[in-house]
Amino acid sequence: MRKLVLGSVLVPLLVVGAVRGARSPSSAHAASARDGVALAVSRALEGRFVAPATRTAAGSRPAVARRVCEVTAPNLGEHVFYVEESFAAAQRRPFAAALLIVTPVDGTHARITELRPRDLSALAGTCDRATTRSQAAPVTAEPGCAMLAEVRAHGLTARTEGDRCPSLLNGAHHRTRTITIDDASLAVLDLGLTHSGAVAWGDPAAPVRYRRVPTRR
Repeated sequence: MRKLVLGSVLVPLLVVGAVRGARSPSSAHAASARDGVALAVSRALEGRFVAPATRTAAGSRPAVARRVCEVTAPNLGEHVFYVEESFAAAQRRPFAAALLIVTPVDGTHARITELRPRDLSALAGTCDRATTRSQAAPVTAEPGCAMLAEVRAHGLTARTEGDRCPSLLNGAHHRTRTITIDDASLAVLDLGLTHSGAVAWGDPAAPVRYRRVPTRR
């Protein structure tokens, strides 16, 4: 697996070190299970995806390209991924980007925390670089917006939890995100909900559906 190296990624978070001692057999087994779920999440997330142009109740949506690659960012965590989205007709100009920190919870679940760069251009094109050692990119996380992923044999389903991810758009109280990935496709559904659970923005019947682009060998 190719890993890129992110340099001093600046995050407004406190990093606390810990001293690791010898593992007991039970803790070693748990660690092995978490390593397995981290690998499964990596396989599901990474790659190239394309969502074809489509028409929804809210209007037409142009074709979108999504690229995900694993990067090395020691100050963020052991399993970090860079996500870049662009219109398929202009892939060198992304309209969205993020770093995803994957933290295994147990043998079948992992938590995915999304960090957004303050400047899209700072990380644009990361997956096409041989290295980014000298690169620095301030990023921020939205409290309450982490997703819990459940790993399956051939993919995963990840979703935000509860109503703690804020959104004020169109009178919403919070937003939810659900990502479903299998061997051939990926679907992303973003919704804004009111206090009562009514949909303030987004279309529950129209997630963004990507097909996975096979990699060349």
